[in-house]
Amino acid sequence: MRRRTIVIGAVVIAVLVGVALWFVTAANAARPGELFEASTPASGRNAQVLLPGGRAVDIIVGEPTRSIDGSEQSGYPVDDERAGWGNRFVPVSWVVTARNFSGSVLPRFTLVSDDHRYVLPMADADGQLLAGRRDFFVAVQGKADDLTVEVEYDGVVQVVDVEEGDVDPGVAAPLYESPGRTAQLEQRVCAFTSAKGARRPDEFSCTIESSQATPYLPELGWVEDEGDTWLELTVLDRFPTALDTQGEDGDWGHYELSAKRSITLAGEQPVAVLRPDEANFFARGTYVFVLGPDPAELVLTRTYLGTLISGEGSPAKVRVSGSLKTMTPGRS
Repeated sequence: MRRRTIVIGAVVIAVLVGVALWFVTAANAARPGELFEASTPASGRNAQVLLPGGRAVDIIVGEPTRSIDGSEQSGYPVDDERAGWGNRFVPVSWVVTARNFSGSVLPRFTLVSDDHRYVLPMADADGQLLAGRRDFFVAVQGKADDLTVEVEYDGVVQVVDVEEGDVDPGVAAPLYESPGRTAQLEQRVCAFTSAKGARRPDEFSCTIESSQATPYLPELGWVEDEGDTWLELTVLDRFPTALDTQGEDGDWGHYELSAKRSITLAGEQPVAVLRPDEANFFARGTYVFVLGPDPAELVLTRTYLGTLISGEGSPAKVRVSGSLKTMTPGRS
């Protein structure tokens, strides 16, 4: 009987010691969401996420692990770390290939592990996008069987498939296409018609100075529908402040000019006019339209209205018009 009591007592003590050790280990285990700076980059598939403004971030997510040695962490001295019961550490590395610039929106990066979300520190204490390589172990809840990374920029989320290394860009897809698809418009200069006998018609000009198609503009944000882009056209007009022209009766008149511009894309008015700049001899503006994936006819018209201010010319009003018809290349 005494021997049995001793055995039972030993078992109870062993169980109590095991429970105590479990509680000690659990108390010292890394909590989900904790970050530990790694001494080496993660090993896995690389996915590049493109952001507006020519910026990009390369992201690598490695295989989950139960523990990390002190030698795997940056700094000295560093203790070994263990994940909590049933939990894991996920190694994550990223490289910002272009820094943030003033006035831009900072992206938000989130590691999603088994439906649990962990925000990654993409900005430093001053709110600037971190440049160079950053390597971390992220303590997560569960075994990290399903891993993705979400990259959010001004309300639009791109999703990185960790296993395949693919990116689902959503409405940001045009960022991944070849740039400059609107650079070669079929025609870029307006052809002018003027009042009969008008002098100085060569002083009228209308030119598309630049064009770009992008899914994001700082002034407007993202396009609404996937597959669309903003088409941004900068148009410069030059014109004299006055015009001498011969009226219907053959008399000359001196006309003061005012300019009124209308511009449409496939019959639609621009959604915004950015950075308008007007003076006596020119007018420049950046016009923004919604451009679909198919080719579209661009019709630009520019009309100058002249009012008789001296001379015997008639009629009292004359018009000088410039027009441009061209096609925007499609993406399909």
